Amino acid sequence: MEDITTQAHANFPPSSAYAWSECIAWWFHRVNSPPGEAAIRGTLQHDAAEALILHGKTDGVFTQLTTDEQYLVRQYVDMIKLTHQRMEKRGFDHLSNPTIEERLILPPIYLEIYGVDPNDLFGTVDTKIHALPYELRIIDLKTGRVPVSPYENPQLKIYAGLALLNQQPQYTFEELKNTAVQLSIFDREGQINHWVTTGAHVIDYVMTMINRIQTIKSLSLARLTPEHYNPGEKQCKYCSHLGKCAAAMAANQTAVGNRDTPPTEISPEKLYDIYNQIAQVKTFCAAVEEEVLRLSLAGTKVGDLKLVTKRTHRAYKDPVTAAEKYEKIFGEAAFTKKLKTPAQIDKLIKLAGAEGSVECLKNLHDETWHKPLVPTIGTVDDKRPDFVREDNAIEYFGKDD
Repeated sequence: MEDITTQAHANFPPSSAYAWSECIAWWFHRVNSPPGEAAIRGTLQHDAAEALILHGKTDGVFTQLTTDEQYLVRQYVDMIKLTHQRMEKRGFDHLSNPTIEERLILPPIYLEIYGVDPNDLFGTVDTKIHALPYELRIIDLKTGRVPVSPYENPQLKIYAGLALLNQQPQYTFEELKNTAVQLSIFDREGQINHWVTTGAHVIDYVMTMINRIQTIKSLSLARLTPEHYNPGEKQCKYCSHLGKCAAAMAANQTAVGNRDTPPTEISPEKLYDIYNQIAQVKTFCAAVEEEVLRLSLAGTKVGDLKLVTKRTHRAYKDPVTAAEKYEKIFGEAAFTKKLKTPAQIDKLIKLAGAEGSVECLKNLHDETWHKPLVPTIGTVDDKRPDFVREDNAIEYFGKDD
């Protein structure tokens, strides 16, 4: 189907569907921050996987990946090929080749019926394989550190629903609703998890999201009422209103209202309520820490708190360059599935042998790693070194326009 979207990202992104569907106010207070280092690294890995599957080569993208990232991409590509082979053996009549990084949009007929914009809801699926009207598989590569489950995953359900809706009129609505849908997450550890549902479930979910979009678009920030605020860990995490949100404050107060009562004296029912609020309170506390850090870096005094240098592990300045250098010297000994840590390389240096070569290796090692200077907040009696760096507020929070 012709792509009629005109934006790089949807107005209502599937990746944050849980937040804007659970808390209407979130959409008006969302934080549109530039992609961080982890997101940039993830994009490179997705690009490498796409090039490898479509063209059998990476067109130089691999040179920008660490050894660990290259290993993950190859695992992901091998898994997709194996999945397709297994579906071939099952003898499906209409088995598609895997489609990679395909943009899925709402068909024009639904845009017209529901009165939504083409840019409101669309997404790019990592991998789609289908043998319609029998089976649809959506596979998502997640390179982040936080585990993600495919179970009732809003992003993957939207992808699957859009994929099925775009198969009309080739297949009837009833045929598509009876399709078996498998949603899969392939994570950074090379593990894949699946969840199986029906076409009816994912199509109904897309329709529910369209209705929620209509509701949000009928409102404005000035017209929001308390009922539009629904605090929770996921939706509060990237919300600029968290520090001012009365609903979040009330939820936090409910959770900590029994702070003077030992947990052993709280009823199981109340413990259950408090337990479900722990993540929300942690999110709020993290937002408080971030605001204190921002003010301190900008030069605003917050009580007797001060900036200190956070204790960090050594890290490679450029993992790719370091991997190339150590591979020439230590060969496979410098790697497990990825380049060994600086501390592990220290042990290899000690085992190297001659004193002159050890000194040479030590100098090389010192050139390839550094200890990042990261600010954090400490009390007045904190013994860690004070954090002093020019323009540190600009570096950590960007320059005001």
